[in-house]
Amino acid sequence: MAVSVIRAQGRDYPFQVFDLGSLGIPADEFTAFFRPTFYTLQWDYYDVRLRHIRFLQKCLPADTKALECLLPSYYETGIRPALMESFLAGLSRDQRREFDAIAPFRQRSATNLGISFFGSDCLIEILRPRHYCQSACDYRAMPRLFQAASPEVLGHSLFKTLVVAVAQMARSVLGCAAMELVMHQISVIATGQQVGLPVPEGIHQDGARAIVSAIVCDLENVTGGESVVFSPYLIIVNSDPVVGFVKAETQEIFRQRLGVGQGIFMDDLHLWHYATPVKCVPPAASGRRSIIGFDIHCR
Repeated sequence: MAVSVIRAQGRDYPFQVFDLGSLGIPADEFTAFFRPTFYTLQWDYYDVRLRHIRFLQKCLPADTKALECLLPSYYETGIRPALMESFLAGLSRDQRREFDAIAPFRQRSATNLGISFFGSDCLIEILRPRHYCQSACDYRAMPRLFQAASPEVLGHSLFKTLVVAVAQMARSVLGCAAMELVMHQISVIATGQQVGLPVPEGIHQDGARAIVSAIVCDLENVTGGESVVFSPYLIIVNSDPVVGFVKAETQEIFRQRLGVGQGIFMDDLHLWHYATPVKCVPPAASGRRSIIGFDIHCR
């Protein structure tokens, strides 16, 4: 399908809201197959480790820098260093109880795919799993290793049809005949006690040329989960040598709660994106928002 554009700050950027039907994929059949595959994904404990450090920094502000130094090793391995145990000893009983209650809220997989076009033919190669690192200036640059999607998913004909459709959109925009895709399956869980955070990092880019930010496969007992897109950041410099400051500004240019079977293809070099928290709808004890996303890199 042809990819449209969205206008921001006087320039056009590739951007397309689409549905599975427009890609030639029967939405009901696709979601019926994929929906249960999210329930067996591994929990993302990297989120828990980050929240552990941030909680300790909130409770022990004088030790913020020391705790930040512990983050890379703890985030990657999950092994608590001795110094972290000493910080935990400084918590009150209620604080320690709150620390121990921090639980994962995302289940996910990440699969690397090599794509090569030969004329109109598309070759899909499933690459060996490797650490996932994003081009970011925060904790997301640290290596994470996620389980790949199941053989049942990777071998399904509708999955292959989706990958080819995404690659064709990317080729039409980026002009590359060879690319690497990172396919994410992510299920965000919300309970009566805890909201689900689709993007705990906030407004961000994924460090790719383009992305499919979400193809929604399931919305079960939740509200929220709006997809929000922002313009490129403008760096504003005050010319006054005395006052002298720099600030960055962006503007919201799109907001929509995608329905099941809908997705967004968008530029990731210039545009930024976010998804609002999801909340469980009573009387259900829990709910989830499950999506498939793609990071797209030319090679």
